Amino acid sequence: MSQQIEELLNKAPCGFLSFTDDGLIVLANFTLLQLLGYESDSLVGKRLEIILPIASRVFYQTHFFPLLKLYGKVEEIYFSLRAKDGNDIPMLINASRRSQGEDFVNDCIFIPIRQRIQYEDEILKAKKAAEAATLAQKQAEIALRSQYDRAILIGEITHRIRQSLDLVKTLEIATLEIRKSIQVERVCIYKFTPDSNFNDGEFVSESIADNIDSILDIKIGDHIFAEKYADLYLNGRIQIIEDTKNSQLSECHTDFLHQFQIQANLVVPLLEGEGCLWGLLCIHQCSAPRQWQEIEIEFVQQIANQLAIAIQQANLVEQLQSELAERQRTEDRLI
Repeated sequence: MSQQIEELLNKAPCGFLSFTDDGLIVLANFTLLQLLGYESDSLVGKRLEIILPIASRVFYQTHFFPLLKLYGKVEEIYFSLRAKDGNDIPMLINASRRSQGEDFVNDCIFIPIRQRIQYEDEILKAKKAAEAATLAQKQAEIALRSQYDRAILIGEITHRIRQSLDLVKTLEIATLEIRKSIQVERVCIYKFTPDSNFNDGEFVSESIADNIDSILDIKIGDHIFAEKYADLYLNGRIQIIEDTKNSQLSECHTDFLHQFQIQANLVVPLLEGEGCLWGLLCIHQCSAPRQWQEIEIEFVQQIANQLAIAIQQANLVEQLQSELAERQRTEDRLI
């Protein structure tokens, strides 16, 4: 090899190595020696295995060298070389095979790709971050759209509720719309019997899915309710049960819910003015437990607030009609 070619080879920015078919190193340039931490010409005459970690030896024997012999060259093969200090350096390798008299020599170009791997990792992380940001944006858009659609729906239901002064019709509208909106199996209105101290009442309106038993007009007397729950509902508390079989309810309360096939429920108080509990808006899942979503709970609470206003208005109308009727009777008696 001429001095000029040797100088160019040693100054090349990539590693260069030649070895015979029996694995004997015959040439290694200065760049490769530096990469692997060896002194000048210290690899020449050594066997190739000295710079191959175990995984690379297996790959060399089963894939790299058989392909090189078969095709006379291999391009962009990845495996690691073992440095003198024991560290493994990942390499991109291109190799070609040439005859030298009756024998063959295999020339390899080695390009370290540790930095490239780091760049690829950073690119992959950036790509994943971008994908996560895109997904988050889509989820935010879906959530925003859902909130918008829910607000429109609440407005429509509120409009329908306020259109009628007939309380029976108002309750029917509300139970049906709630059941359709959150895809639940039973929605019903429970009204307390006046002056019963919250011990008695009945279900006065409901909307049910197919194959779900009706509980309309069922009268209920439950003294345990008044003792444990009345004050909580008077303060606006919502009861949320996702699985009646795995809740902290009393045995009698659990038995009461199972009597109506209830496996999960939401119960929202209907307050007729401050400190006056008119009844309850009850949402029942009967076929299986259910994890209630925050948006569903907020939706039901907003409709319950509108129902409470409708109940107050209906009662005021009824009171006004009663007063007008009494005034008419008084005037009739004076004639």
